[in-house]
Amino acid sequence: MGGLTKNRIETLTDGVFAIAMTLLVFNIHVPQLQGADVAQLPHRLLELWSSFFIYALTFALLGIFWVAHHGQFFFIRRIDRNSLWINIAFLSTVTTLPFSAALLGSYPGQRVAVICYGVNLSLVALVLYAHLLYATGQAHLTGPESDKIGLSLAKQRLLSCPLLCATCIVISFFHPLVASIVYLTVPVIYIMPGRVDRYFADVLEGRGAK
Repeated sequence: MGGLTKNRIETLTDGVFAIAMTLLVFNIHVPQLQGADVAQLPHRLLELWSSFFIYALTFALLGIFWVAHHGQFFFIRRIDRNSLWINIAFLSTVTTLPFSAALLGSYPGQRVAVICYGVNLSLVALVLYAHLLYATGQAHLTGPESDKIGLSLAKQRLLSCPLLCATCIVISFFHPLVASIVYLTVPVIYIMPGRVDRYFADVLEGRGAK
């Protein structure tokens, strides 16, 4: 796309992620106590456990998706108009996460909050998956460093998020609070080194040895 390099998209993405990650903490409000009520501060802070839990969970997830986007652009060598708008759609799903996180943090035992959070997370992963699918398809936006095995593993890993979210949504119909806690499995699975991480580590190590 003439006049617009992939660096511009990466810069915009970094800025959007930075703002979204910062907005998360604004959803946690300091208890307003006066006079003798100040003695209740420890209890009021404990009441915020769900907000702090969802803050930490969502902050980790945003970091994971930022790393995933960065990983995609390591292999992408050029962009076109469609890829640009897919990225814009991806960022739109990222910017709604602070709202979904605030909703779930305030109402961890409500099914609708669990569903909204799960749908939002799934959309983030699915749009990022769509971008990878487009970039590696007929658009041919990736360089020679990418290969079918590694890309297949990356796509499978991206799809694991919507599957886990769907599981949490199903659980929410029986126990919404448990479903809120089960969302913790999403960052745990992504942070732990997986097949795709080991594969690309081996590939890069093999190339470095040449």
